[in-house]
Amino acid sequence: MRVNQYLVLILIAIGFTVFQQGCTTPYTYSYPGNTAFTIDSMDRLHTGMSPDEVRAIFGSPHKIYDASFGKNVGEPWIGRVWLYFTQVDPKFIYVKRYKKNLLVFYPPGEQMILNHWIIEE
Repeated sequence: MRVNQYLVLILIAIGFTVFQQGCTTPYTYSYPGNTAFTIDSMDRLHTGMSPDEVRAIFGSPHKIYDASFGKNVGEPWIGRVWLYFTQVDPKFIYVKRYKKNLLVFYPPGEQMILNHWIIEE
């Protein structure tokens, strides 16, 4: 009987710990909003631009990574993505999610040029 009481107490403690972990607020990153994405600056954007030209307009990106594109059309290629966070997306109430703008360069390396971009703002 005594063993069952200890087992119940242990299970309650574990359950409380799991519940508490599930209710904690996840760590959110805080990025300064990039206000360089204006209509005028977007009008200056065109394919074939060098990274230096893009950096002169929008500044340095918040993140840079390589990603694969074109798999669904049978011609995969690797592009270098520049990611800019702009502002907190007002559609998300309980999560701090930033709107982001992606600029994709091809091929990654010294001779890369702007291939395409995706703008959320």
